[in-house]
Amino acid sequence: MKKFILMAAVLTVSVVASAKTWRINPNAAAKPDFTSLKAACDAKKVIKGDTLYCEPGLYTNEDENYITKNCLTILGPGFGFKGAFGSTSTIAEAHFPAIMHVKADTLNIIGLKVKNMFIDGDYYGVRMDLVIERNYIGRLYHNPRYMRRITVRNNFFSASFYDSGNSPIDLSGSELQNIDIQNNIIASLYYGVIVNAGSNTSALIAHNTIICDMYSNYSAISADYSVIRDNIVINKNPDRGSSVLIEFNRISTCNVHNNVFSLDPDLVDASILAQYGTDNYFAKATLANTFTCTKIDNAEETYYQLKEGSVAKNKAYQGEDCGAFAGSWPFIIYGRPQGLPYIYDVKAPATPTDDQLTITFKVKANNE
Repeated sequence: MKKFILMAAVLTVSVVASAKTWRINPNAAAKPDFTSLKAACDAKKVIKGDTLYCEPGLYTNEDENYITKNCLTILGPGFGFKGAFGSTSTIAEAHFPAIMHVKADTLNIIGLKVKNMFIDGDYYGVRMDLVIERNYIGRLYHNPRYMRRITVRNNFFSASFYDSGNSPIDLSGSELQNIDIQNNIIASLYYGVIVNAGSNTSALIAHNTIICDMYSNYSAISADYSVIRDNIVINKNPDRGSSVLIEFNRISTCNVHNNVFSLDPDLVDASILAQYGTDNYFAKATLANTFTCTKIDNAEETYYQLKEGSVAKNKAYQGEDCGAFAGSWPFIIYGRPQGLPYIYDVKAPATPTDDQLTITFKVKANNE
């Protein structure tokens, strides 16, 4: 098995020419530029276009987990890595077990592990231009009633990481415009994706893999006036009823097509079958007939790669596969940020030769 060591010495993230990268680490002994996101956002020397690189560690103080400055990139190393032998830290991720408060606009939040990501602000205010990408998240929810140009892409949402009584993605308010939810893996217990604002909604919910464990009175997707396509939606509960998983009154205003569902067509509500039966696949999809169900190198997401002969193969509207690993933004293993170099395949001899140790390693970047 390969061991991966993350390297933050060089970042090639595209930012403006004057932008700078600042090191964030909760351990002062690591001599970072700042010990918290809040401290960095409060500093006058951190300016528009800068990157805050969150090094591996535990960010446990909610009061310090505030992003309050616009036009920043919040970057972590990715998630799911095993700690390397001999490392000074047992934590290989930038892990936020306390709530992260997103109180700014025009942000890119990439490569973090966050239990609760709260898009925070005045209830009647507007939050806009957020890209939340390649993170491991428990729950994403918000307070402002108006949200515009929000992208949620390539994230892994885990039921084991949040309060299962809540939806992993809950965006609902008075006006939600240009909401883009694509290529996420959502391993949920009950609710899945909620994007509701009545006729003021415009969202694309596409190429997601949504795994639920539902009984009744829940829905995997609840949305208004949105496009729902190319998703895989599976209910693991073998006792599911006809009203479980998708309900007509929760998606009746949406354009729903080319999705693969675990529903048995003989058990689907007549309203669902009449409206969406010819444009979707009620394929009795299960974990076993859809995915490889094999986890590779500690990466949870690899369990949800399609197997040969999968019922979700070539079912998307452009002929590609349904689910998170196909489409315009195929899921990236480990959530590794684009342009962040990492060292792999390290070889170091146990003893020196002629009083010298020859150590070799390889470096990758840009998801090579």
